[in-house]
Amino acid sequence: MSIKEALGKKKEAVEAILESFLAEEKGFDRIGREAMNYSLMAPGKRIRPILVEEAFFSVVEKKRRKSFFQFYIPLWLLSK
Repeated sequence: MSIKEALGKKKEAVEAILESFLAEEKGFDRIGREAMNYSLMAPGKRIRPILVEEAFFSVVEKKRRKSFFQFYIPLWLLSK
């Protein structure tokens, strides 16, 4: 698998996670939600999560690995 293909797969995974957090664009604050969603899905927001995931994988034992996002997102939600 080439680097381009690997990054493409990781980008798709990051986009799926980001899309799961998008606010519904309805109601009286529709314009604000559209702006937030546009900002979240703007290009250039994919490389940091991919690099953080790779750094995480570089220090975690192979047998204990699961997706960084499976580990991080629940912790992030608990901190809110």
